[in-house]
Amino acid sequence: MGMNRKIHFIARYASALAFVAAACIIRYVIVHLVGDDFPTWITFYPAIMLVALMFGFGPGILSILSAVLASCTFFPRASFGINNAVSIGFFVAVGVFISAVGVRFRRTQKRQEDLLAKLRQTNDELRRENSERKRVEEQLSANVEKLRCEIAERKKLEQQLLQSQKMESVGILAGGVAHDFNNLLTAISGYGQILLESIPEDDELSQESITNVLKAAEQAAELTRGLLAFSRKQIISPKPLHIDTLISDTVKLIERIIGEDIELSTNFLDKNLVVNADPGQIEQILMNLATNARDAMPNGGHLSITTRQAVVEEGSETLHDLPSPGKYAQISVADTGTGIDKNALGKIFEPFFTTKEVGMGTGLGLSIVHGVIKQHNGSIIVNSELGKGTALDIYLPLDKGHVVKKESKIATRHYSGTETLLVAEDDDTVRMFMKKILERAGYKVIVANDGEDAVKRFREHDDISLVLSDVVMPKINGREMLDEIKKIKAGIKAVFISGYATDIMQKKGPIEAGTRFITKPFKKEDLLQTVREVLEG
Repeated sequence: MGMNRKIHFIARYASALAFVAAACIIRYVIVHLVGDDFPTWITFYPAIMLVALMFGFGPGILSILSAVLASCTFFPRASFGINNAVSIGFFVAVGVFISAVGVRFRRTQKRQEDLLAKLRQTNDELRRENSERKRVEEQLSANVEKLRCEIAERKKLEQQLLQSQKMESVGILAGGVAHDFNNLLTAISGYGQILLESIPEDDELSQESITNVLKAAEQAAELTRGLLAFSRKQIISPKPLHIDTLISDTVKLIERIIGEDIELSTNFLDKNLVVNADPGQIEQILMNLATNARDAMPNGGHLSITTRQAVVEEGSETLHDLPSPGKYAQISVADTGTGIDKNALGKIFEPFFTTKEVGMGTGLGLSIVHGVIKQHNGSIIVNSELGKGTALDIYLPLDKGHVVKKESKIATRHYSGTETLLVAEDDDTVRMFMKKILERAGYKVIVANDGEDAVKRFREHDDISLVLSDVVMPKINGREMLDEIKKIKAGIKAVFISGYATDIMQKKGPIEAGTRFITKPFKKEDLLQTVREVLEG
């Protein structure tokens, strides 16, 4: 039993005895004032009842017994008559009964209090469980939503991966056939130009036939370049340029192809948007988009080109399909044409996919645009609905480089010389075509069929002024060959020629910065001009 409970127990019984003692004193005073005939129970009954009701059964019984003992001890027998005895017996019985009832009542009250406390505790536990359940349900709902978003994002990434793999497959195919195809086109186009120059002007049939052959070769070369651009393996020559100036210059060409029934407007919202890009490729992008817009507006409409600066924040670059956050030049090309349905919208960048009629397009236009923009570390986003037109947003990273103004060049018709040149080319047809072209221009030409042969020929001739070499050749490649030749003659000048994709050439080793490069298929004039410029440079 604890200290507090023991003190409470002693206080209860001491109070009961105090009530009885007070009753005895009151009784003693009344007997001396009134006499012995005053009823005993009148003074003891209230004390006993009060104790019985206040302190329960134990103290009540103690007070009753104490009252009986006091009645027999403190008062004379003469004053203790039969009536007092009956009265004392009666109120003793009533006191015992009331004490018992009080104890029963207190026990019942205690049980009710205990039950009420348990109910409160149960209610609190239920409330806590309900609150915990709600918290768990909310957390579960949040987890389900998060899982749903992760599943959607995963599906999107899987689709992007499949699309990338699909495009990579076509890119590998394009890079694989590019070299052989470009060699063939170089020979066809080159010998066609020689034939065209040798045919008399009055032979119109032959002139027209050879011209058509050259046009077909140019179209085939354009198709090859398109495949390489789509696969992001085309050789580009980026330089800092004002995007607004480039668009202003290209607008004149766009106006010619879209027709008079289409209104063209430009809006340059920010100045000094400098990007590091290949101007020819960006012009080709704008021309392709303008052509698509024209075809989408057969009855006329409106085409707008808007530029502005866009700031892509950290974490939002994936929404714009960009490699990193930062500042970008945004080029928006919008038309009021027929629009694109949702099913076709996800396929428009796939090669050879087109919504145009047969014979109206190759399906390479937008795939080339997408490949070129990706090669410039940018992105293109398309928004379109049927009947509401199409809007394409192009993002190109801004550049801090200095824009060099164009210098006017005096056109020269014929480039010739008398220097000795070394031509290293593993394809017999291309090698002999280059030899014939250069010899007709006055040069002395020494040919080699691979890299080792070129080094050997260079050692045999100490008057060689320029080396023209294919990049990818048997035994040793063009870069390795040039390194060996420079050990013999450090200041030798060189021009590289190749029809391979850039990734294949890079595997053979990086080409020294500043080295001129000619892409197959090339025209006779381009070859002669490059040779002359390098020799005089």
